[in-house]
Amino acid sequence: MPPRLALFLCITYISWLLLFDRRRHANVSSANWIPLIWLVILGSRPISLWFGFGQSFTTTDDYAEGSPFDRFIFLILITTAIAILVKRGINWGGLARNNKWLLIFFLYLGVSVLWSDYSFVSFKRWIKDLGNIVMALVVLTESHPVEALKSLLGKCCYVLIPVNILLVKYFPETGRYYNQWTYVSYYGGATMDKNMLGMTLFVLGVSQFWVLSELKPTRPGIIGKLQLAAHYVMPLMTFWLLYKSQSSTAVACTILALSLSTILRVPAISSRISRLVFFGFVSTVVFVVMQVTVNLGGFLLGLLGRDFTFTGRTEIWDAVLSEDINPVFGTGYYSFWLGERVERLSEKYFYHLNEAHNGFIEIYLNNGLLGLFLLAVLYYTASRRICADVTKGSRIAALQLSFLVAVAIYGITEAVFRFGPIWFVFLLFVIEYTRRKQGDTLAPTR
Repeated sequence: MPPRLALFLCITYISWLLLFDRRRHANVSSANWIPLIWLVILGSRPISLWFGFGQSFTTTDDYAEGSPFDRFIFLILITTAIAILVKRGINWGGLARNNKWLLIFFLYLGVSVLWSDYSFVSFKRWIKDLGNIVMALVVLTESHPVEALKSLLGKCCYVLIPVNILLVKYFPETGRYYNQWTYVSYYGGATMDKNMLGMTLFVLGVSQFWVLSELKPTRPGIIGKLQLAAHYVMPLMTFWLLYKSQSSTAVACTILALSLSTILRVPAISSRISRLVFFGFVSTVVFVVMQVTVNLGGFLLGLLGRDFTFTGRTEIWDAVLSEDINPVFGTGYYSFWLGERVERLSEKYFYHLNEAHNGFIEIYLNNGLLGLFLLAVLYYTASRRICADVTKGSRIAALQLSFLVAVAIYGITEAVFRFGPIWFVFLLFVIEYTRRKQGDTLAPTR
């Protein structure tokens, strides 16, 4: 198929899906487009690169400074979202009470910029990270928040999946890149690299499951059947992209999240979620014992096509953990990968390292053991609240819990607890918002 024809069909397909989503979610306000634009940017590449004037970040100074154009775009989105929230009159006191550990975690991240060697850079990154909270609140303060959340995740799928297919298959000069030493090709699609593509597809794959499981046609007859067909082809497209991305972690965690979400919808299981948590703990102990005795981890990694070093990741972990940092407080928010340290750690590689490829190690490096502790408490409190909803038969709670479990696994090989699509959806799922009117709460659908 000629690339131009493929582009035309892609635009037509996306427009078709967005049109029917508008009819399906007529109660969702146009303000929901602001977090949608935010999430699409997080799940692709910086806007400046699409227009051809973005920085390639070939030096650590470029990486620290970033793109002024992208900063301007994010500033406009954050300012617009804040204006929306002010107009809606958020119950800030209730928000703080219901999310005190999230508040404490983000306040600590903000305070940590004070001991960063690049305090101003860290501060700008912290402000941008706060934008995730603001965007999440725009969705959660809608008059029908669950419907708004479903519309947000659905529209993101409708845009990013066809675009990634288009770039990978018909515009390889944009959707592929090559290892400069081996000349092996990798697929990045609309993102910067295959790991980023994998993380985006993980979010989209989990989102599709929820959207499609409750999908109903908005028109009778042949039009309604065409609507369903247009939606049901998307999982095939997603798994094709997952295969092309060569991201074993993304594939495994997507399957894990979908499997858990399906299992937790069974009443006999959801009503016994506390027992499942216990069995999960026992299983973890058994895994550790079998790992020590028969190297079970190496066998499982072999099935996923990885070596026991997680494709060289353990070498990076050893290197960064040997760095002289404050173990309690870290180096300061999002500042470990700046300065002379990066040049030294990157000497063995043909590219500049900018992450530890482990979300938990990344938190430790930047915010120390205290940061890890606060993240663990945030995880625990959010999971406990979501588990209570799972026992009541909530479908969205089953999705939330499955996503949180899969993200924890994903964090072993990728830096997921920082600015990106996984972190944004994570915050969407853990924030609890209660409206001023009694009984008007974010009640998940069943």
